[in-house]
Amino acid sequence: MAYQTSLGTADIIVGMAITGKYFSLTTALHQPFIQNRNEFLPEDYPDGIITENYISTRGYHRKGDVLLRLSHPVKFRNNQWALISSILPIYHLGNDSYVDSTGHRYEISVSGGLTLNLNLFLLYRVNESNHIEISAGAPVISRKVRPDGLGQFSLGVEYVIDF
Repeated sequence: MAYQTSLGTADIIVGMAITGKYFSLTTALHQPFIQNRNEFLPEDYPDGIITENYISTRGYHRKGDVLLRLSHPVKFRNNQWALISSILPIYHLGNDSYVDSTGHRYEISVSGGLTLNLNLFLLYRVNESNHIEISAGAPVISRKVRPDGLGQFSLGVEYVIDF
């Protein structure tokens, strides 16, 4: 996973949101339904090429997540702009696993558990049904081991069309 740009899984995310005047609460379940076909084993490389930061992800099997986001928007300039702060706890529902070179499946210890992210969004409403959103987020509490390769910081730009 260390050298891939994606998790290598096909996932489904199902959730719901409740939006009020001052806060928004979102909950979701994130579940992979097609697992990774990665073949990465650090022992396949000469000593010194791969650092101990990269763990085996051959036959990687990723567990699902449950999340709960609490957001607070601050709107300004006639509701055309909004600054939204949020806290996002994500609970990884168990330890992930991989298959070693002999074909045995091993659990990746301490890869399950809580990650707590802080997020900030800047939203610009182009018109009634279109907006641009810039987001940034970082964990303040993180799982000990994250074989899925999810990083320490995320930055995104979205163009959203509301139907």
